[in-house]
Amino acid sequence: MFRFNHDIGMGRDALSLLLAPVNVTLRSLPGHYTGGFGYLVGPLHLVGALALAIAPASPLRWGLGLAAALYLVGWFVTVQEARYLLPLGPVLAFGGALAVDDLLRDATPRARFAPWAVALVALALAASVFSPSLGPVLRVALGPVAPSRVERLEAAERLGDALRQNLPRGSRVLSLFESRAWHLRGVDHVFFHVNQGAPSWAELHDARVQGRLCAWLRGRGVTHVLINTTMYQRTPPTAVEGYQDEDIVADMRETLRLMRRAATVAFREEGITVHAIDRERCVDGVSDPAAAPVR
Repeated sequence: MFRFNHDIGMGRDALSLLLAPVNVTLRSLPGHYTGGFGYLVGPLHLVGALALAIAPASPLRWGLGLAAALYLVGWFVTVQEARYLLPLGPVLAFGGALAVDDLLRDATPRARFAPWAVALVALALAASVFSPSLGPVLRVALGPVAPSRVERLEAAERLGDALRQNLPRGSRVLSLFESRAWHLRGVDHVFFHVNQGAPSWAELHDARVQGRLCAWLRGRGVTHVLINTTMYQRTPPTAVEGYQDEDIVADMRETLRLMRRAATVAFREEGITVHAIDRERCVDGVSDPAAAPVR
């Protein structure tokens, strides 16, 4: 977990620290933790930071600006995940509002339009960045659309509905690279701890090395295997001492190979596939020369 946390972000040198406000608001890609921050913070936060930086000094604003700067540095040297910047939002909003108020107090009528222009540009940037998800979120927040309708936009939710409605009694699903258990509510499944050294993935690795994947699946009572290949490609397990990149690739390759040989596709939704295991065909020691693509 430490290795994964350390790899999040877009660099840890002095230049990366200076560019962090721009990187986290304009350059990060949601869902990408390598070369990104996992989330994207809206550029409106830069307006508050800019106002604090250029406004005349006052003890209160100086304290808020110092607190924000120290928090940003602490975040930068520890875990660069964007959600941990949430406490900065109120600080920048409050401090930025005080700073803008002071800047406008003695400004000319024409100059008073400048902060509004900056805010409008930031809003336009935010709308363009978040446009794919902003519409459904606002429609739910304002009331005309039920949350259940937005949930159905998520492939994992549609897949969960199919599993709840169609899985035979006594089925158990092994979830691989899909940790959003809410979508699998009501389904008996083996949970996957993403990015945290998943115990189920460690057991799968040991079983694969020992050549007893089928026996391990039977021992777990697994009848179906859910694999989110999109999430595997986006955030694969982190290599550590004793478990290197070649082990990760081999585990996934052998799992996909076994699914092709001893299972059939039961459900599929946008990169998430549920395989139904055929126990008669799932026998250890049976070779399959064709390799399943992993990357």
